[in-house]
Amino acid sequence: MTADPVTRRLLASASFTRCRAVAEVKVRQPVQLQTLLAEVELRAIECEAVRVQPLAVMIDIAAAVVEAFLESGADYDALDAARSARLRLVVAGLEYLVMDHDVIPDDQKHGMVDDLAVVRWVARVASGAEGHPVDELSEFDD
Repeated sequence: MTADPVTRRLLASASFTRCRAVAEVKVRQPVQLQTLLAEVELRAIECEAVRVQPLAVMIDIAAAVVEAFLESGADYDALDAARSARLRLVVAGLEYLVMDHDVIPDDQKHGMVDDLAVVRWVARVASGAEGHPVDELSEFDD
């Protein structure tokens, strides 16, 4: 199953592209990943929309991927292509979640709708339900 048209536009947006660039750097810096997880947790505390059940579960899935990577002590550069692509996408999705001024700024009415779509897609990729992450990444590199 591929992303729906609206999610595809979000994933091709300048905001998500910036998040992917940030993720490229952060995946190699455990302290930065821990800081991101703390920012995600703070967002969940501060933002009622993030605590809503479906989104909260998806955020937990994405955060668990990052936590498992950190706890494993694995070297990012030693990961296979699929695992490193999944990790980068998850980190990019979490970056998008904590970004205030994304496609729909979070302080606007319904400002978390785009965050929900991105995090939902990232959680599906992380769980293997959305296809091979390397293929998914290449779709949005045009």
